[in-house]
Amino acid sequence: INILITGANRGIGYALTVELANQGHRVFASSRKIGRQLRCLSLEYRDVLVYEMDVSKENSVRETAQQMARYDDNLDVVVSNAGILIPGDREATVFSLDSQALEAMLQVNVIGAARVIRYFSPLIRSNGLFATITSEAGSISNTFSSMPGYAVSKAAENKLVAIQNISETKYRSIAIHPGRVDTDMNRESAEIAPSECAKDLADILTGKKKLPEKEWFFNYLGEPMQH
Repeated sequence: INILITGANRGIGYALTVELANQGHRVFASSRKIGRQLRCLSLEYRDVLVYEMDVSKENSVRETAQQMARYDDNLDVVVSNAGILIPGDREATVFSLDSQALEAMLQVNVIGAARVIRYFSPLIRSNGLFATITSEAGSISNTFSSMPGYAVSKAAENKLVAIQNISETKYRSIAIHPGRVDTDMNRESAEIAPSECAKDLADILTGKKKLPEKEWFFNYLGEPMQH
């Protein structure tokens, strides 16, 4: 199947690109910057195609979508994975939240995700899947006080997916909490390796693991999450 992954240069996005490439799928791997490991992967696998795309810039997302629209085959799956956590937010409280840090995270995690929805939805086949990688931090009913800016951005991103889910009938829209993965963003509280997470995510994305129809927020194992 044909799968677009944003934020594919490292972490979960890169591990997922590797896993899906090994399974023989065609992966359109995009990132703000294309690093050496992703470039090498595209040379190793004919069906890994890389694109420089910065979701914080409207023109970048629009132009990448236009490039991909030239392919005869449309997308089966979009994985909106690009996201940031400003380091200072780890120590912040809601009373010391830096407004510039919050703005930066909203720009990528929410507005960037909205851009991906806008420009890539027309490329998804009927009965396809649009999966946005969010976080347990975005749950309102399971709120905690740490990383307030990141949590606010992920709550907004979850709401974006919830609206997408009831607005689009051509394809299915879901949000996925990937677990506490050992990446640059989450090393301190990590519980699983990126490769382990990627295997479970791939089962969801390729349809190997069936999801309850009426839910839209899941963890990487396909279990419903609290909204």
